[in-house]
Amino acid sequence: MSPTPQPATPAPAPTGWAQRLHRALMPDYNRRATAYWWTMLSLGLLVLAWAGLQVAALPRDALLQVAAGTALAMLAGFFPVRVP
Repeated sequence: MSPTPQPATPAPAPTGWAQRLHRALMPDYNRRATAYWWTMLSLGLLVLAWAGLQVAALPRDALLQVAAGTALAMLAGFFPVRVP
């Protein structure tokens, strides 16, 4: 008896880091949704960095006001208002 030849299985296609990242983080997103998500994330990070630079350039008194306002906003977040 001679062994039955097995059908050749195709080798998996090589994937780049971007495809592996997409499969790991967003397996249910299509290409357009992924592009939109990464675009919005990038723009948000740029705006956050720009705002940080603007705040860092403020005088000391203004920095204290920003810090106090931030602390009050954080404190208010600990006490949610429940609307019936």
